[in-house]
Amino acid sequence: MEIQHPSHNHPLVFKEERSHESDEMLYCRGCGEVVSGPTYSCVACGFHLDKNCAEAPFWLNHPLHRSHSLDLVSPPGKFWFNCDFCNKRVTVHKDCISLSRIIKSIWHHHPIFHNYFAVENECGILECGICHEEVNKEYGNYCCSACKFIVHVNCALENTTFYYEIESKDDYEKLNENSTLVDPSFLVIKEIKLGENVITTEIQHFSHEHNLVLYDEVKDEKCCYCCSLLIETSFYSCSECDFSLHKSCAVLPKKMEFWAFPLTLNLIPNHFFKCHFCHSLHTGFAYNLKELCLCVQCTERSLSYTSQAHKEHPLLFYNKYNGQCNACGNSITDDFATYRCKGCNFNLHVLCTLLPRTAWHKCDEHCLTLTYHEVHDYSEYHFCDICEERRNPNIWFYHCALCDKSAHPKCVLGDYPFIKLGRRISAKTDHPHLLILGQKVYLYPECSKCGQLCFDLALECADTRCSFVIHWRCSRLKDFIEDDNIVELIAIKGY
Repeated sequence: MEIQHPSHNHPLVFKEERSHESDEMLYCRGCGEVVSGPTYSCVACGFHLDKNCAEAPFWLNHPLHRSHSLDLVSPPGKFWFNCDFCNKRVTVHKDCISLSRIIKSIWHHHPIFHNYFAVENECGILECGICHEEVNKEYGNYCCSACKFIVHVNCALENTTFYYEIESKDDYEKLNENSTLVDPSFLVIKEIKLGENVITTEIQHFSHEHNLVLYDEVKDEKCCYCCSLLIETSFYSCSECDFSLHKSCAVLPKKMEFWAFPLTLNLIPNHFFKCHFCHSLHTGFAYNLKELCLCVQCTERSLSYTSQAHKEHPLLFYNKYNGQCNACGNSITDDFATYRCKGCNFNLHVLCTLLPRTAWHKCDEHCLTLTYHEVHDYSEYHFCDICEERRNPNIWFYHCALCDKSAHPKCVLGDYPFIKLGRRISAKTDHPHLLILGQKVYLYPECSKCGQLCFDLALECADTRCSFVIHWRCSRLKDFIEDDNIVELIAIKGY
């Protein structure tokens, strides 16, 4: 079978399969891809078109140019659509003709629409919301005009797991309905009215069997059973057992959609897990779906972040970046997400944005405050009061202004700042009895596996008649959780 194609002077002969006599790679003159299937060829000229390109329509109607039909001609390597009436010429790749009109991307909370050129007053600053490079207004993009959000087409479609196509009006309306649904995690038991404000003073939380009462004053050191961080402000607490939640943690919804993962996640209490966003270990509540787990701190992060260390400009989320973190001084690689101010070259690991504002340590009787800049120029001040090693004055540290003591964040928080010690684990990976997460301060027992003293995080048998203790690093549980598994913790009732 032969055809006469307008892109070539000679007839093109159809071949269902290539001959195996030659290993030479042939390229389609239409799309530039390697020819692997049925082909139309002029052997004398070495001209080839794959079946899809050869049978592409010679004209079409396209939203890029609604006034007239577009004719197909083929200069080398490109498809040119030329209007015979107004003579407007536009270059469009074959694959770009059928780009999705509307998609829901993880990078934005609204659907974004495909445009063939950028309108500045609709999309604001022409900077891609994903790679943060300039968007050329002469080329196509995806845009949310309501939020002035714009991204390159290639950035939006780079990873197929990061977006889905909205194919109908019903899909679009359903998306808007779901975004307004809230599934509360508590029932109101008591509330009082102060002026125009209504304050909920007692709740029944889904994670605990007793009612929780609101307190404004923290009289002793307490940690939140949701996020494992120190409680400094208003909190809900159980009067019958040692269970407390930050006020902000107590009102978290039972279901949510996080922008980085286009899935509905469920809030689960009392678990030991690794967060997929900051890659750190946590005990407490998690937003979960199958193997995916997120800590509640990370779900509060968005595509921009305002740091107290850099108040001049918001920091923008970079999925891939190589540089240096201003908080810890360590390298940033593509393996870890980053918040960055490009103009000031100010960069933070996601994990560094989660450092608690205050922390307690036995080195000082007062609460230590996270500090971003060293006020002393003298090198004798640049030491850690815990490990007594030198401290880089250009990176963050914890400080007590009353006692003038300073310390590395790692020395204050340890290697596992989001693990609440004392929690009991029902996993059977290392031992048949319940295990307690702990860290010995004075007496250091020998690890039941390697025989070395347990200075760091360890798992200890909850049965006082059993002497089993094992380093966290020696445990099978560590590998189990690092492989994205989650382990249930015994609820506070078990104490």
